Amino acid sequence: MLDPDRLDAIELDVSELEPPEPLLEVFKALCQLPAGHRLQVTHRRIPYPLFEMLALSGYHHRYEQQLQQVLIQIWPGDSADPDALARLVSAAGPCE
Repeated sequence: MLDPDRLDAIELDVSELEPPEPLLEVFKALCQLPAGHRLQVTHRRIPYPLFEMLALSGYHHRYEQQLQQVLIQIWPGDSADPDALARLVSAAGPCE
């Protein structure tokens, strides 16, 4: 498996957003994620539904709980499909 620490990070802070905006913003960012990059998300809680959707779409993740926030690393696996990820939440629409 690819070592995410070797990938350049694109940072996204969704800690001030109300649901479902954090989920939608993560989807948008993943649709635009350049090859060789990972998404580094700052969230205020552990988004378990997101983790399930990522796994179903071929993405990997890890997270670290800190005092006031959760830091999440997301990177594509070999079978990552951004369009499949977007279809899981109809409001996100297809990747463009």
